[in-house]
Amino acid sequence: MGNRNQTAQSLVDTVLAPRVIEEPDSIAWDDTADVVIVGFGGAGAAAAIQAREEGASVLALERFQGGGATMLSGGVIYSGGGTRQQREAGIEDSPENMFRYLKLETQGCVSDTLLREFCEGSTGDLEWLEKHGLEFPGNAAPEKTSYPRNPYFLYYSGNEGTPVAMEQAEAAPRGHRHRAAGQAGTEFFLRLKDAALALGARLVTQTRVQRLVVDGEGRVLGVEASRLRQDSWAARKHKWIMWCLTRMHAFGIGLMRSLTPYFERLEASVSEPYCVRARGGVILATGGFIANKPMTRVHIPKYAGTMRNGTPGCDGSGILLGQSVGGSTRMMDRASAWRFINPPKAFAQGIIVNARGERYCNEGAYGAQIGHYMCEHNDGKGWIILDDRLFAEAKGQLLPWKVLPFQSILYYQTMYTGGRKADSLEALAADMGFDPEILSREVADYNRAVRGEVPDPQRKGDEFHREIVQAPFHALNISKSGAKFPLAVLTFGGLAVDENTSGVQREDGSIIDGLYAVGRAAAGLPSSHYMSGFAIADCIFTGRKVARAAAR
Repeated sequence: MGNRNQTAQSLVDTVLAPRVIEEPDSIAWDDTADVVIVGFGGAGAAAAIQAREEGASVLALERFQGGGATMLSGGVIYSGGGTRQQREAGIEDSPENMFRYLKLETQGCVSDTLLREFCEGSTGDLEWLEKHGLEFPGNAAPEKTSYPRNPYFLYYSGNEGTPVAMEQAEAAPRGHRHRAAGQAGTEFFLRLKDAALALGARLVTQTRVQRLVVDGEGRVLGVEASRLRQDSWAARKHKWIMWCLTRMHAFGIGLMRSLTPYFERLEASVSEPYCVRARGGVILATGGFIANKPMTRVHIPKYAGTMRNGTPGCDGSGILLGQSVGGSTRMMDRASAWRFINPPKAFAQGIIVNARGERYCNEGAYGAQIGHYMCEHNDGKGWIILDDRLFAEAKGQLLPWKVLPFQSILYYQTMYTGGRKADSLEALAADMGFDPEILSREVADYNRAVRGEVPDPQRKGDEFHREIVQAPFHALNISKSGAKFPLAVLTFGGLAVDENTSGVQREDGSIIDGLYAVGRAAAGLPSSHYMSGFAIADCIFTGRKVARAAAR
């Protein structure tokens, strides 16, 4: 892991080597706070609020305007264990039940102790968010969906209802969607931002942290940054361009890479040095590294050619800052690829095959699990096999008044421009390049499982079992490189941190004094497998926890 980290770091120059000083008073600081937060998205805002509640002074430094990936999300938080919303919907859940399910999903990426702490505090974190202005109604969606439309706000946002999961825990929906008049993720973040500022946290935008300041013992004392002069035309232009790029999601990341030389010249033209002392500690809350092409090329090569899910600020700078002072990383090869195929339910009732025609996953599972098997084990290839009856049902399930616009547009496009059909499975296989014998055998085995003659080797739930028998047969391209159906990916590896404090760890496990990392800048709860709302839940959980440690 160390060599890969060094390779990635050598390919970027966004972070400078730390500045070493003998004593905190050895230099003139431009500003001082108990807690200095680098990056102001979901995790940074949560840390700012909690630190203020602990009585610490807070200064957050943000290169752009704030929000991060949280602002572009669906505004969903994974919460359970008996929330008010679950109880109102008549759903039974407990911290122990939630723990049993999440232990299956996290697969040891965190300790049982930390996972239990998260589950036992989940309802409290949700209530804390409500106290600070967020709204989570309890209307439960009547069926499985990738994202609920109004008037539903509580839904199954993972694999809770699959047969494998139900052997470990009782199924319970835990995706809580924030009620918003506009884009839910944007309003989710803005409520947090407003709460942080109302409590007295200070936010300085258009400020790029370039290096950490440490003493001779390696303790982090503060940061060196460059800050755009707020009264300049360059600052206004910088703000406007980033506003546009951020709202373009993956396309914005691509344009940002092309515009990087221009941005660096713009920032250098009117920037002034800004050196900030952190009395209690520096918290890195800069997000993941999906926008950093050199880092993704080194760490997640299997996900090349996918749609980068995040903002231009997800550039790995926080991870690199941590590494610059000896911080180690964990699980940098972990990413989450989102191949949602339900709705329409008929898609999940077919089968997904690889380039040979072999079935390889439970089609009724959460989209990130499907994407995981596709990218990690099948070279990013996938086709949904349907018969004509399922194809017709899918069309009816995608009518505009039944699903959200993005679901209808994407899946109709896949059906009519990203697929092939043939009068027999053998002809379809020949047209697609599958092995005809393999595809025919997979469909025959699946049909026997649907009829109850044999177990389903992928253990799909009965509600997603339908025979594939009526010609013509259809193959819909859902591969990672399918331009008609982009595969969204975000990163989940990051700095290694102490589970009690979120203090950044060295390779030997020792903690770098005065330095913390949270959210996607650190490896954490979602690093093994992702469910909708799990990253935001981790941001809130770790953001609050790190604030308590740094504010001491």
